[in-house]
This record gives sequence, structure tokens and C-alpha cells, in this order.
Amino acid sequence: MTGSGPVTFQYVLRAPDDDAKIVGTGIRVHTIQVAYAMGEPAEYIAEQRDLPVAAVFEALAYAEEHPEEMEAWERENDAVEQLAMSGMAEGWQNHLKETRERTDREFEGHVRQARESRLRLPPWLEYVWPPHSGAPDRIRSAT
Repeated sequence: MTGSGPVTFQYVLRAPDDDAKIVGTGIRVHTIQVAYAMGEPAEYIAEQRDLPVAAVFEALAYAEEHPEEMEAWERENDAVEQLAMSGMAEGWQNHLKETRERTDREFEGHVRQARESRLRLPPWLEYVWPPHSGAPDRIRSAT
């Protein structure tokens, strides 16, 4: 929106030198973002974490508006992981790298699958939407 001021958040707070979290919970916005990306519906995320659904949607909006912050969290997390691995024997490092690569591929697959399923129309709606001239008369009459 042109001319609108900065977005204010009711449920999300980012303290200086800290991750954005749901106020009063310690639940990171990034945690909500990842759960949603993996296919968990917002209502389920809210129920499992004892949050208002509005807090979940607000966290998702915050993550969308602050992609650089979400990416910075990922980079910091990766750096901590690398530091922890640097003190391990080479065999363990290789094993962890392989495991990480595999889980990253699986995660990306789940995210892709969740996105695709959110884009699909429910089966009952596929028969009546979009209304087009090639549809049988009985279906066209339902619209």
C-alpha cells in the first residue's frame, strides 16, 4: 500500500539481538514458518502450540515481510552447526554432512509437496470451477 506506515504486529516481537518470537511464548517466528512450509495448516500449528490462530498468521506475515531476517537465522544456525562439527572426527563430520544433505533434500520435497497441495482445488470444487463453456450442462447449471 502506498502511503501506509510500517506494519505493527500484535503477537510478534523482535527484541534487539534476538529472534522474532510470539510474545510471551518464546516460540520463534522461524519455527512457525517451517511448520507451515512443511504442510501443517495454520489452525493445527496454533492448536499444537496453544496459540491464537491470528498469532500464527501474523508470524507468517512477519516472516514474509522480513525474508532477510529469516535467511540470517538460517545462516547463523548453519554457522553454529559447522562450529560444532569442526571438533568432531572426520568420519563423523562426513556422516553428519551426508545426513544433513539428505534431510535438506527431504525437507525441500515436503515443502514443494505442501505448496502444490495448497494450490490444488478441493476435489468437489474441480467439477464446478472454473465455469467454462465446455462443461456439461448439469455442471454449468450448478454455477
